[in-house]
Amino acid sequence: MGGIGAFNIILALGVLLTAGFAGAWLVRLLHLPSVTGYILVGILLGPSGLNMIRAEMLASHLHIFTVIALMLIAFAIGERFDLQQLRRSARAVTRVSLGESLGSFAVVALVISLVSWLTGIGAENAGPPLWISVAFICAAIAVATAPAATVAVFRESGASGPLTRLALSSVVVNNALSITLFGLVVAAVKMLLGTSLDGGWVRGVLPIANTIASLAVGFGIGIGTDLVVHKLTRRDDVLVVALAAVFFTGGLASFAGLSPLLAGIAAGFAVVNRDRRDVRAFRALNDFEPPLYGLFFALAGAELHLKGLLAAGVLGIAFVLARAAGKYLGAWLGARSADLPRQQSNLIGLALLPQAGLAIGLAYLVRQDPALESLRTIVIDVVITSVVINELIGAPLVRYVAIASGEAKRSQYRAVDLA
Repeated sequence: MGGIGAFNIILALGVLLTAGFAGAWLVRLLHLPSVTGYILVGILLGPSGLNMIRAEMLASHLHIFTVIALMLIAFAIGERFDLQQLRRSARAVTRVSLGESLGSFAVVALVISLVSWLTGIGAENAGPPLWISVAFICAAIAVATAPAATVAVFRESGASGPLTRLALSSVVVNNALSITLFGLVVAAVKMLLGTSLDGGWVRGVLPIANTIASLAVGFGIGIGTDLVVHKLTRRDDVLVVALAAVFFTGGLASFAGLSPLLAGIAAGFAVVNRDRRDVRAFRALNDFEPPLYGLFFALAGAELHLKGLLAAGVLGIAFVLARAAGKYLGAWLGARSADLPRQQSNLIGLALLPQAGLAIGLAYLVRQDPALESLRTIVIDVVITSVVINELIGAPLVRYVAIASGEAKRSQYRAVDLA
């Protein structure tokens, strides 16, 4: 029985990679990014489609590949957070990041509160406390942007430049803010619902400590990795050490209950910002990434449950539209206040719409908390709706940003003038 199970897992990986490659090739013919093809194939083969990749297999055996790919993505984002380059644009990064994060939080909180009141979601005795609680938890989750799609599309298009760096830097900031805001909001919601049993606002401060600790762990491992890599001469040795660092960072952060994503970003940040600049670790990992990226997005598609999209209904669509409006308007205002060119101001918000892993993770934290039982189903359905829609439209929008900004380096891409 064990041999058959192992064969099924290996066969599932082969099917996902083969079908994903074919899907990526087909969508490129339609001038869409490869990410979209992998996600669509995952949906087709997963529980929401043909069910060839079963839910229990995704949960028990294939999840590890998603975690590994996410850690590689986090490490790559850290490389883009180069202080030498960002120092010149620190004002823009700060204003755009805060603008789009606070914009999405405020607009989603307002819209979801209003729609919840108009539609009367929840049980028969539901009232303003429940509706406000749902609105603010959804608002905290809305802040997060999925780094995977953003990084993958920028890499596929060869994008490099100020707008690319600004988008990736904003992703780092809004993920940290989302985790922190989520913890604070959950503590407040428990007090509002009268279900707070342990710690109140003290527990609400824990996410801040979690964020700091995650960054500290990653930074320490990154420094150690750089010290070792700097003494190596063989590319194969550099790859082994770099992979060990990525796995160790993610594993230690998970074991300690910290954020592997933030730890991985901090590790990459530490390596790229050392005085003696040595980026061989990043270059060695580049050849290792493509198949894992393909599996990551195919598995992400397989894990999307389209029934949740239908269950969320009007509230889910309202969340998607409110989040998009808040991020775009907030990023635009931040960019204009930082005196960025009009074209960059018009484009930056479009690069921040993808949403996936962190949003789902936060939603499942709601599901696991007995004190939030009255709103867990609503929040999960709303987040699933957002992930399905934003994963499908987010990647093409990021690709459009890369091309329209003129930062895509592929010869077949032409810049679009939005000025």
